[in-house]
Amino acid sequence: MVTARSVHVTEYNVSDGLPFVQVGAITQDAGGYLWVGGYGGLSKFNGFTFKNYSKADGLAGSLVQSLHTDDSGTVWVGTSKGLNKLFNDSLVTLHRFAGKSILAIESSNEEIAILTPDSLFIVNTKTVVPVPTTVRLSG
Repeated sequence: MVTARSVHVTEYNVSDGLPFVQVGAITQDAGGYLWVGGYGGLSKFNGFTFKNYSKADGLAGSLVQSLHTDDSGTVWVGTSKGLNKLFNDSLVTLHRFAGKSILAIESSNEEIAILTPDSLFIVNTKTVVPVPTTVRLSG
C-alpha cells in the first residue's frame, strides 16, 4: 500500500532578501548553508536570512551561472566574467575570462574543471590551465 505524504515547501523571493528573481545555480556547503546564484549576484542562506554578495564584494560578474562545492567544502562560483571561490565568507577572484561565461564547475581530487562555451580549463593550486579540445557548445 502506498500512502501519500505531505511535503512542506517554502518559497523565497526578493521580498525575503534574494537579490534576484530567477535562480541560475545552487549548491550546499559543508556547513549546511545553501548558496544560490542568479542575475544580480550570490546569496548565502542560513535557513532564515540571506547574505548577499555582488560585484562590490568581489564577485567577478553580476550573473552567477554555476556553483560547486568541492570535497574540501570550498564553494566555487562561476560567473559571466570569471571564477571566484569563497574563503572565510569572502570572495577571492581566481581568474577572469574575457567574454566567456562559466557554464559548469566540477571537481576531482584536488583539481577543478571549468567549462566555458568553447573551452575547458583545469584549476590546480594556483594556476588556470586551458585543456585543448575541439568541442563547441551552443546555448
